[in-house]
Amino acid sequence: MSEGTDWSGRHKKMFTVFRHAMELERQAQKMFRQAISLAEDPTFRKVLEGFLADEERHERELVARYNALRKQVGAEPGD
Repeated sequence: MSEGTDWSGRHKKMFTVFRHAMELERQAQKMFRQAISLAEDPTFRKVLEGFLADEERHERELVARYNALRKQVGAEPGD
């Protein structure tokens, strides 16, 4: 995308989707942390810790791609 990009519609929606996805990943992490704190069975706890690690990785990947896109387009709508 180039300078002077029209931020109407699609581009604004794209950034909104990214931000929403990042928030969902954070909520999932919170849920898994809570479940881990309640888990008494070591095997189940290990499974939950794996899920938490997946969600943390997903968030890191989303943030990296979001930031790369911001850099590519020069800013985010509203900046």
